[in-house]
Amino acid sequence: MKSYLSARGVDVERFKPGTRPPIFRAIFSGALIKRKGIHHLLEAWDRLNLRDAELWLLGSTHDEAKPYLKQFGRKNVRVLGFKHDLENYLSQGSVYVFSIAAGRQRQNDLRSGAPACP
Repeated sequence: MKSYLSARGVDVERFKPGTRPPIFRAIFSGALIKRKGIHHLLEAWDRLNLRDAELWLLGSTHDEAKPYLKQFGRKNVRVLGFKHDLENYLSQGSVYVFSIAAGRQRQNDLRSGAPACP
């Protein structure tokens, strides 16, 4: 068996589980751009039409995402912008939404597991 060192890791002292939110909260972090699949996420969220739930979008909003935010944005979709203290937001989620459209694992995806976001 071989062992490999992964340069990507997570600071488990910084990214810790939080308390369960009072409502179902899905969290996406990354650029709000089609390449990351934000248009698919917004359409799916709209179609789910969940009660007592919210979607938090953490990241810079690109112009190409604005029409989708306008079309599918609702009261329960919160665009929070880019955050340096990502751990304070991830720990407040029920679930983390992975971006698979980009086709590779990202650092934020690794960090989402530390706060116990499924």
